[in-house]
Amino acid sequence: MALSLPEFLIICGSIFLVGFLFLEVVNWGKVISSLGSHDDLQVTVVEDTEEEDDHGSLSGKESESFESPVNIVPRQAVVIEVSEPFKWNGYKIPPVAMTMFCREDTVIIQPFWIHDIAPTISGGPLTHRHHLLYISLHWGVSDQSGSEHSIDQINYPLEMQLAHVKQVNARENIEEHSDDADATIVSYLFQIKENDNELLNPIIMNVCRLQESTSKVYIPPFQLDSVFPLFPRKFYSYTDKLNPPVGKIVMRLIYPEPLSVSSSQMTELRKISTGSSRPKRSFGPEDLYYHE
Repeated sequence: MALSLPEFLIICGSIFLVGFLFLEVVNWGKVISSLGSHDDLQVTVVEDTEEEDDHGSLSGKESESFESPVNIVPRQAVVIEVSEPFKWNGYKIPPVAMTMFCREDTVIIQPFWIHDIAPTISGGPLTHRHHLLYISLHWGVSDQSGSEHSIDQINYPLEMQLAHVKQVNARENIEEHSDDADATIVSYLFQIKENDNELLNPIIMNVCRLQESTSKVYIPPFQLDSVFPLFPRKFYSYTDKLNPPVGKIVMRLIYPEPLSVSSSQMTELRKISTGSSRPKRSFGPEDLYYHE
């Protein structure tokens, strides 16, 4: 029996749709499998190769060394004109899944993308691309303290940090770039405003689900660039050591314009933990830079 052209097109379209759905089921199976394997957060350095990627990781002890609170004094910063704007790639692509968990006094958000295609940052003071690993939130016991960084001795109740690691091509001579940053942490400070910051709701509304410091929950994915601005210039930077014996270098970038958070939203965070505050160190001459 001969088929008419509309019937033929319908059959072809149905076959294509079934094949597309099958591929999606396979991809989601890989995502779910990868989620189940992330019991412990690891900082992974990805090396691009033509065949198969090699993955190395920093230990948990080294990850803790990322935190080194400092007081930023703007008048002491060495002003640098940005020759290449700081670039954000892939941050407008929503992740397919997200987990949230506590590590001591910190909430960590782990996003996942299909095929592990994570967002990257490049340009500015960075020689290589750095890809996103996780987002962490730091706060204190009151609305007058809690941020890892202060500006002119002004403390903020909340700081959001985006942790990235360097992507290195296996064919490159690593020793030639030994002074490059192995990791980058971008920090956003939050100041108290009367009204809730609705852009933080995807985070705040799920914090209450963390009943214990060791619990982990899956949260609805949200688009990252809706929570914080993607700035090309006008930011502070300085370098920090993970562990002196290891010699790992982390580049810290601080966005100087505080974002908003309400006291009620901070109250929700403190239901998990009261947070912590540590003494902040100061910079030596020419240690702090401002990229305009």
